[in-house]
Amino acid sequence: MLRYLLPAVALCTAVSTAHARDFGLERFADIVSQTYPGYSVFAPFIEAPSNDPLHFQSGYLGSVWRATREKGRTQGGTYSHGDMGFYCNPNQAVMPTPRNTLRVQDWRYKTEITLTGEFTVSGARPEDTIFKLSAIDAKYIKDVTVDIKNAVKYAAPFDVLMNWSNEALARCPSFSRVLTSAIAGDVTVKIYFVAGVSATLQFDIASKVKANLGFNVTPVQVGTPDKPAMVLTEGNQIFAVTAMPAPLR
Repeated sequence: MLRYLLPAVALCTAVSTAHARDFGLERFADIVSQTYPGYSVFAPFIEAPSNDPLHFQSGYLGSVWRATREKGRTQGGTYSHGDMGFYCNPNQAVMPTPRNTLRVQDWRYKTEITLTGEFTVSGARPEDTIFKLSAIDAKYIKDVTVDIKNAVKYAAPFDVLMNWSNEALARCPSFSRVLTSAIAGDVTVKIYFVAGVSATLQFDIASKVKANLGFNVTPVQVGTPDKPAMVLTEGNQIFAVTAMPAPLR
């Protein structure tokens, strides 16, 4: 059965991002690759499957996806699946027992954009984004921090992954990527705004980040008038994966 990734429809809330660079995700891909060699960011994030006897949830190892991969700034990469939003699960797959792994602790991204909305990255174009925000919104953000607690890794033997993915490919032969390993954790994103940004605009921008990252939580204001900030926390999120071309060989 074909599965649809529901949070994906919100990925393009600000602008059409086809072929655009995302400077925030590029930098996040770098730190993910440093912390978990061989892994790439998976965006939007998705909740790791649990209590799902009918296999409707996304994120099972051996599932096949329509996903494109963009390079990180210096290493790693990002699998973007939201603009296509399709996956196909193996009927008999189960999530392996997770194993504890390293965490990402208070990683900080200083936005590469001026107060007038001009990206400062060499070769930037007007259609580029920061965490899928257009320059219109991103210019109000000073910094973004990402903190991931309780990180765990899901992995399975290659022959098992091959059997699962081949069964899924029999029903979805046009899908190009097999999810072969995943890292999940409790993700907290804190958005620091430039001084003077109204509470309404803060909430609006934080809500777009929430949708772009696949979160369901309501943004919470935590800053002060001089240092405005909002925070998003979502548990058990798959944020990094390894994926291989289908079929596995």
